[in-house]
Amino acid sequence: MEKRENVLTLPKSVLMNRDMLNHTAGLFVLDSNSRAIRKPVETGLSHEDVIEITMGLAETDRVVARGGFNLKDGDPVQIVNRDRPGQPDGQKRTEAGN
Repeated sequence: MEKRENVLTLPKSVLMNRDMLNHTAGLFVLDSNSRAIRKPVETGLSHEDVIEITMGLAETDRVVARGGFNLKDGDPVQIVNRDRPGQPDGQKRTEAGN
């Protein structure tokens, strides 16, 4: 089993249009006005419900953790988890393996 340390990971549930063959997906991040912006990302290893994000996302990006399937670019988003600004539950630098 391959392992990588200090990688950016997210719950798989935040990804949309995931293409496992090409290792691509989309997700929504929030801009400074709490408006949704769709971003393409590249994915890497996954384990259970967590996936590595290899390109397209900064560690400081605020990712929409729930309800992204109902959003369009520019939609206002109400923030309900302010415990960890910049990160939804589950986004962190960690170890990924598959």
